[in-house]
Amino acid sequence: MNTASVYQIFNLSLAQKYGVPKAIIIYQFEGWLWKAERTQGKISGRPWIIKPMTEIAKAFPYLRYSQVRYHILGLIKEGVIITKKFGIQRGYSFSDESMFINGISHPEVKL
Repeated sequence: MNTASVYQIFNLSLAQKYGVPKAIIIYQFEGWLWKAERTQGKISGRPWIIKPMTEIAKAFPYLRYSQVRYHILGLIKEGVIITKKFGIQRGYSFSDESMFINGISHPEVKL
C-alpha cells in the first residue's frame, strides 16, 4: 500500500527556517501526530509516531530513503523532533507540540 498522499504541502515560514524538505516532513508529522493523539492518545504526555524509518520514507516517494533519514536526523539535531524507544520500534514526536500540532503551523485549523 502506498502511504504517500497525492498532495503534500508545507508552511512557508517553516520552509524559510528549515528548508522545504524539512518543512514538508514537519507538515506530514503534524498530521500523523494529530491522528495519533486522537486514535492512540498520549504516551508519556505526548502523541507519538511509532513507525520504522522505512515506513516514514514511503510517504515521500520523491525523496530517497537516505534523504528522508538525513532530514529527520537534522530535525532531531535542531530540537524540533524527539525520539523514544518503544520496544524494538522508535517513536517520533515534536519536542514542543504546541508549536506545531495546536495550530501555530496551521493557523487556519482550530483544534
